[in-house]
Amino acid sequence: MEILKLAARKVIFPFLVQTGLVKIFSDKSGGKRLILMYHGVVKKTDFSLSVNHLALTDFEQQIKYLSENFEIISLRDIFKSYKEGKDTKPQLAITFDDGYENNYTNAFPVLKKYHIPATIFVVSKILETPDYILWYDLIDLVKSKLNIDFFKSNANKLPSEKGNMIKNAVSWGDFKKVMKMLDVEEKEIIIQRNSNEVKEILSNVNAEYKNMLSAGQMMEMISSGLIEIGSHTHHHPNLDVLNIDEARNEIKTSRKMLEQALNYKVKSIAFPDGAYNETTKQLSINEGYENLLAVDYKTSSDEEDENILPRFCISNTTTSESNYFQIYRAFKKKGF
Repeated sequence: MEILKLAARKVIFPFLVQTGLVKIFSDKSGGKRLILMYHGVVKKTDFSLSVNHLALTDFEQQIKYLSENFEIISLRDIFKSYKEGKDTKPQLAITFDDGYENNYTNAFPVLKKYHIPATIFVVSKILETPDYILWYDLIDLVKSKLNIDFFKSNANKLPSEKGNMIKNAVSWGDFKKVMKMLDVEEKEIIIQRNSNEVKEILSNVNAEYKNMLSAGQMMEMISSGLIEIGSHTHHHPNLDVLNIDEARNEIKTSRKMLEQALNYKVKSIAFPDGAYNETTKQLSINEGYENLLAVDYKTSSDEEDENILPRFCISNTTTSESNYFQIYRAFKKKGF
């Protein structure tokens, strides 16, 4: 199986892209619009630190190819196009999740070069704590130096059921799945961000993998006319595990803080980890958001709900040609 994957990445997909044959994999019965999701863009990838970031050379290669083969429009315009239901040639919208500073230092110059609009969904906690690191990034950035038992050491401080799930997690993958079930305060107990061990390791980590956007950087990108700033909640919790008051606070606080800091109207929200339910959808609408972003649809009403759309996640660990192939195929599954 690995040999076949390697052959596809190194030989088959490049051939399909270079000859243009890759376009036959765009299912004409699918939608004509697709939203892409990126996270970070770094000068040099280090997958021992994180798989959330794409190499800058690959990012520019992808933006160049996509701009030559699709109509790339803003997120707001793709929602408008979808709601109007007009027939169109294949359209894409570009989004980024979390709010890494490398979106400004690395991705933004490329977007300006090709005049490509994009939306960046920001975790608003970074406005009040500039050195804030998202919980899952923190784990990734320190796990090569601290084993999983370090994080399990505080499991007894959680409610017994959740504490036992943390204790029983063997792999990092299982551990992260359990972490997604915790609320904001419970996550903080487990990750111990203020411990000397964690702080020391993080102080030596490549800044491209941990630094987040400043208000000034966001305002500069907004003023270019290419970049929309959206909400990614306040702390990046899985909204579907929070009670209604906690979920409302995450959704409301984020929009309020971003609008005050940027003097800007925030109209879009992307649900962290693609986690939401009917309640959190309605809370978002009630708080003034117009465009809701999922990854995969989660509720029975989504297909008929014009306020929410799915996204296709670009892989950082495969080739650009593989991503192009998957993008063409994604029009059937996640196109609209």
